[in-house]
Amino acid sequence: MSLRLEKILVLFFTLILCSLILAWSFFLNFGEIEITSNHPFEIHGLAKQPIVCSSTFCLEKVPIGQFNVTFKSDKFKDINANVEIRRWRRTEAILTFEYKPVLIEAGNVDSLGDVTFEIPFELEQSSNFIWDQNKHNLAYLKTNGTKTELMLWSKSDQKETKITNFYDFEDTQIYWGKTGEKIIVRNKTDFYLVDLTKKLKYKTQFSSDSKSLRFSPNDQKIIYSQAGSLYFYDFDLKESFWLDLPIRLPELAWQNENTLLYFQNTETETNFFEYDLEEGSSRFVFNSLLLNPQNLQISTRGKELEFESEGKKYELRLVD
Repeated sequence: MSLRLEKILVLFFTLILCSLILAWSFFLNFGEIEITSNHPFEIHGLAKQPIVCSSTFCLEKVPIGQFNVTFKSDKFKDINANVEIRRWRRTEAILTFEYKPVLIEAGNVDSLGDVTFEIPFELEQSSNFIWDQNKHNLAYLKTNGTKTELMLWSKSDQKETKITNFYDFEDTQIYWGKTGEKIIVRNKTDFYLVDLTKKLKYKTQFSSDSKSLRFSPNDQKIIYSQAGSLYFYDFDLKESFWLDLPIRLPELAWQNENTLLYFQNTETETNFFEYDLEEGSSRFVFNSLLLNPQNLQISTRGKELEFESEGKKYELRLVD
């Protein structure tokens, strides 16, 4: 074999070897990652540049190995995870991004007063009447001899309707549910539920020394305090459950039927938390330099926690 032929063969096999190495590196030494999420996102840490997934489904060919990966989506909290990519295999994942709460100033408390209008009759004690959440109907108590009548007045048609009677009532107060379908009437420490749609009235199985209640959004539960502790009462189960929360009733609000929002103050800031009724556990949500929030309530959309602080009204936007 001539020297020239040997050089050609060496060059040929060198080219073959380089081609195999390049093919291994660029085409064969890879795996795949398949991700489904609730929002479009970016993947940081799997490649030199972020991988942009413009929809909620993403399938990408990526190098093999162990990676510390961050998944990012605008307006949502980052998700950090350790990801292993195996050669010629597909790694699958489902991501659920949580909204990053945003605090919005919504104006001065003094400038947000209610529109007033005349009611064509006299009301008794101030604790004995209350508007529904949308201020379409007024519920009130009217004394008629030995009985106390629960009345409704409709703003739209200007009509009074008697709902039911109570007897031997004193030190009373009315609470209207969020849906406008349920009313609770307190007599001293006893509470009576009036279901306006089913036209039912019955005494509940709880008593309270507090004059404040918190209806859940669907009126299936209420929160009340008794002897310094918090409880929630389930109307379907007709049973009360103790809440392991070191707060007072004004410091919480319902987010949904199974979740409460509450705050705790430190010397320098206010921390907001979620409390899961089924799990009995709390999760940090947001912190702010604002102190002493007041009049906590969830918005009618169910997406913002509304409250007041130092003469201003705020919204803590919880979901997109």
